[in-house]
Formats: sequence, C-alpha cells, structure tokens
Amino acid sequence: MDGGARLSRRFRDALEPVVEAEAVTYPADQALGYAKLEVLVRSRIEAHQSPVALIAESFSGPLAIRLAAAGDLNLRCLVLVATFARSPAPRVLSPFVRTAMFTRAPPAFVVRRFMLGQDAEDEAVDDVQRAIREVEGHVLASRLRAVLEVDVTQRCGDIRVPVLYLRPTDDRLVRRPIAVHPEWEVRAVKGPHLLLQRHPVESARIVSGFVQRCR
Repeated sequence: MDGGARLSRRFRDALEPVVEAEAVTYPADQALGYAKLEVLVRSRIEAHQSPVALIAESFSGPLAIRLAAAGDLNLRCLVLVATFARSPAPRVLSPFVRTAMFTRAPPAFVVRRFMLGQDAEDEAVDDVQRAIREVEGHVLASRLRAVLEVDVTQRCGDIRVPVLYLRPTDDRLVRRPIAVHPEWEVRAVKGPHLLLQRHPVESARIVSGFVQRCR
C-alpha cells in the first residue's frame, strides 16, 4: 500500500537475470484512488513496445485486474500476489478510517504479526516501517478506504491473458482470497502477506518461469 519501490527491490533483483523488471511507483503525496492510479499505470505500460508481464502485490491487485480485464493493453500475462478482488475487510469500516491512524509507522510487533512473519529480521521490519513513513498519512488513509470499497470480482472473468496467483499460506492480512478463475494458475507458497519481501528468490523463480512460459 506504500506504492514505493523500496520493498520490491530484492524481488526485482532476483528477477533481473531472466526478466527485466521495472517498478511502477505511486505518488507519496497525492491521494489517488484506483481509477486515477489506473491511468498512471496504463501510461507506463503503453510506453513499452514489447508485451509486458504485469505483477501486482496486495493493494495493487484490483488495479491490475482492471487493467488486464480491459483487454486493450499489450500484456503477456498477469501475476497477482497476496491480493484480493474485493475488500478483505467489511466495507462499513471505510467511514472510520482517519489520517491520524497513519501518523506513525506500525510498531515492529504489528509488522511481524500481519506482514512479515514472527521470525522476520530487524532489517526487513525496518524496511517496511521506512516505506510506510515515506508516504503521507492522508494518502495511506485514502488507499485504505479504496481497499475497503473495492470490488472487481466480476472483471476477473474478462481477463484473457494467462494469470498466475501466488497465495501465501500464512497471510494474516488478506483473509478473503480471490475466488480464482478456473483457468488461472495458483501456487501456494509458505510465507506471510509480504511474500515477495520475505521470499524474493523463490517468488522470482516461480514468476520468471511463468512469464517465460507465456512468451
């Protein structure tokens, strides 16, 4: 949900020998909803001449589903990681989300319990906390409200490119996984919600293999 490139760097580094990887970042000071972020990501995809493999983790899943379902982009395939098609929490919570909730990064025990796993190293926890601190509180509040209100389940059936869904087995943050389409490939990987951060090499191996098969 931070929308930055910090947390994906080890995963991107692991991909690079096989797949050229580029992070699409979201503004840290602008409260843009899914519709406006879709315009931003669409422009980055359209800038490429060759087919693109779109990889989306957590917050970005619904956005990637919208883009892939549109059917007018040069996409080779779609990879969804630890994400959702509709809110993983009750929508009625949305009016109660306040900027004040994000004046500080979550404490280490919260990061470990819900994002990285109890055995996460201090460096990884610090990385997550730094990434969150880099985004203004009103932006994070806006993104959380967007998550609570989103529902793109009906768009999943419109996707015509190959889809891989990486599902963490120990996800304590997204407890309502995607109702997977029969043609999607699903890989369960032992790990917490931030799967690409905890297991970048294993995740990159699975993703790169899938992308190569889609060529």
